[in-house]
Amino acid sequence: DAMCNSTSLTTCETRCKYLYYTQPSCTMDSRCMWDGARLSCGGKCELYNSMTTCDFNPSCMWFNSMCTLRCSYSFVNVSSKPACNNTAVCNFNDATGVCDNVCSKVTGGEFQCAVTPYCVYNTASGTCNSDCPLLTSQALCEGRPSSCMWDSNAAACKKTCTRAESKTSCIMAVSYTHL
Repeated sequence: DAMCNSTSLTTCETRCKYLYYTQPSCTMDSRCMWDGARLSCGGKCELYNSMTTCDFNPSCMWFNSMCTLRCSYSFVNVSSKPACNNTAVCNFNDATGVCDNVCSKVTGGEFQCAVTPYCVYNTASGTCNSDCPLLTSQALCEGRPSSCMWDSNAAACKKTCTRAESKTSCIMAVSYTHL
């Protein structure tokens, strides 16, 4: 069930987003974290142990075989700009005041791009570009109908089922609006 996280073969726990609707109650649960951008509660990234489950939390990214916070959640203010810019996949955007995941920062060709969170290699141009999860608006997501679909529940852009890493991630995507 989409409202549950399986904790074993026989148990299921209600997901944080369905348990808590305010920041104070959300952050009191050690399994949960508050998403200030979406004003909702979600699971802590470090508790996800697979790329599939990690990628379905819009606050998280799979990098170096671990689920961690996306750049914008790891570096949350101007004082963290140097740390943000020194990270392989992050860059501080002075216009928005936000640390963003940036695929154009990736060098080293197709392999390095492929192992960088939310980046996809464009063989025609030889460049590393942002993949669906980095498209932050429905309009940007709709610009890539053959590769992306908009998840209105999470207010996030996701890969289409034809690009899913596994059957499980495609099944999890069924509730999304396909563009």
